Amino acid sequence: INLSGIPFAIGGIFDVSPSNRWIVSADEGIRTVPKVWKLRKDQTPEFVRDLPGHETAIYKGLLSIEFVDEYRVVTFAGDGARLWDIRTPSKPPAVFGSFPDLSATAIAISNDKEWVAIGGADGRLCVWQLADASEPRFETQTEKGKIWKLCFGPQDQLLASSSLEHDFYNAPNGTIHLWKVGKWSEKPERTLDIQGKRADDLAFCPDGSQLIASGDTFAWNLTVKESDKLVPLNDPKSTGFDAYQSQVAVNYDGSLIAAAYSANVKLWQKTKE
Repeated sequence: INLSGIPFAIGGIFDVSPSNRWIVSADEGIRTVPKVWKLRKDQTPEFVRDLPGHETAIYKGLLSIEFVDEYRVVTFAGDGARLWDIRTPSKPPAVFGSFPDLSATAIAISNDKEWVAIGGADGRLCVWQLADASEPRFETQTEKGKIWKLCFGPQDQLLASSSLEHDFYNAPNGTIHLWKVGKWSEKPERTLDIQGKRADDLAFCPDGSQLIASGDTFAWNLTVKESDKLVPLNDPKSTGFDAYQSQVAVNYDGSLIAAAYSANVKLWQKTKE
């Protein structure tokens, strides 16, 4: 795919449809107006239309873009999420969430595209069915603190949320909750002990048995089924990090873990106990 025809500044974001036929992009400087592009036969992009739905979040910019199928795409900013059908310019998007204070901070869409979850800076967690944006199927108030990240497990059995309570006088205190998908309850299924640290990103291993969390100066391995305790991934059994890790990902079979900070990426292989 040739992206040279799409204007990008540093920090620009985009996503590509499953067939690689469509692209939705947003530039760093004007990220509140995503743009739809269609790829020609020579794989160069042709501009199609704007998706003007996040003007109220102009100073915060767009936070993410994600296709849910070939023609539907979700854009997310501080004022909530919009679900667009790029084939129908006259049809307004479905709107998930009302965040007039621009406090929406995290989003996750389930792997089967049935659920969309949004978290806020005030600790509010809302979950909708993607097919019905009229009202949340589940809404709760987690402990005080910003929800940093939401992540569905690979079989969509669990939703993980990480949040951070922090003020000027105290050190950051992070929490990870696991919620049972489809059987939503005010009380989370489990709360994982991250020993007062912070978790800015989350990634499940493909079999759903482990959750990798990154933040502070470590990445952690959280065994979902057997223990509520974390295992730092910088112990002698694995390769360590020397800087704060803001993003983490796991490969298709769970054997390789990557964590990143700024322009640096660290890779290491999981070791069996």
